[in-house]
Amino acid sequence: KANFTGQAIGPRALEISAGARYALAPLAAPLFVGPEVLLGTHVALGADPTARFLAHGSLFAAYAITDNLQAELAGDLAVAAGGTGTLVLGGGTARIIVRF
Repeated sequence: KANFTGQAIGPRALEISAGARYALAPLAAPLFVGPEVLLGTHVALGADPTARFLAHGSLFAAYAITDNLQAELAGDLAVAAGGTGTLVLGGGTARIIVRF
């Protein structure tokens, strides 16, 4: 899994990361839950643009609308180390994923 994302709330920044996830299907419905771990770069875009090493973890729930389309919610926690100080980032993500 690879991400290229930006923050909607808070200081402007970009995240470029890649990693893996493990999904379980606890119900008969096309609902999946599990953990995700990503490593990459967090780039601040404000007054002090700085790139930092990023370790990003999340717990997600995804609903498969079709074989190639899913809706997803995730709780995120990340640590961006480097620059003038380490950042601890937390929040949530809502996204639509298209597989091709």
